[in-house]
Amino acid sequence: DNNGKPNTINIDIKSIIDIVDYVTLQTYDMNPPLYTSDTFTNTSFKGTKPKYQSPLKKVDGSPNNIEDTVNYYKTNGNGSLEKFVLMVPFYAQMYNFDQSIDETSAFSSPASGPSIIDCQTKPDLCVPTYKQIASILSGKDKSKILSKYDQATGTAYIISEDKKTLYIYDSADTILQKR
Repeated sequence: DNNGKPNTINIDIKSIIDIVDYVTLQTYDMNPPLYTSDTFTNTSFKGTKPKYQSPLKKVDGSPNNIEDTVNYYKTNGNGSLEKFVLMVPFYAQMYNFDQSIDETSAFSSPASGPSIIDCQTKPDLCVPTYKQIASILSGKDKSKILSKYDQATGTAYIISEDKKTLYIYDSADTILQKR
């Protein structure tokens, strides 16, 4: 968290924009889960409230968002966004809960998840791909999941059938909003 500003304090953005063909702006993992760490090795996170992965707009608990980031670069760059390319995620962030959640408690309940090391060795357990999300959304039991779109933040999410897993991802609609 850098109070909604990219970590570019010592970079002369205007000069860089003048000499490069394009600049990519990562618009995902803006508010990753907080991992606890005893040493340099990250362990699993527990007790962290979920945060929006790539919110279009500012929201409580998730200080970084796309609108503020783009406006920062536009203001501190050359005033144009012609050279900027927005990068979007094709995977989801996943949070697990000990108790059932619903759309009113999903972002305010303590969650847990795997460690970064687990994610590197067993990525299927940590970072569901867009293909896996599409499979959940089109599956035969899709009526048993809760698929939501948060208008205030421009974020899509799914609550699993057992109401104990939250997937935060970018849908085609959320990607279109970021153009």
